[in-house]
Amino acid sequence: MKQQTAVEWLHDKWSNCKEWKWEEIEQWFEQAKQMEKDQMEEAYCQGCKDITENDEIFPRITAEEYYNKIYKK
Repeated sequence: MKQQTAVEWLHDKWSNCKEWKWEEIEQWFEQAKQMEKDQMEEAYCQGCKDITENDEIFPRITAEEYYNKIYKK
């Protein structure tokens, strides 16, 4: 199962919501912002690790390829 972006996660929450409660929606936005921050930090750390690896053993991929690998279904 692929990870979701923060926006995809928020969209799923919003579309499955039967009754809108503003407090709950605000919490979703806060969670989505934290998810996005975590995902950006993870991508940065992975990029740093990738740079130190041997290209023949661990080929570098483009940012778009990384995004598609992690988030596209």
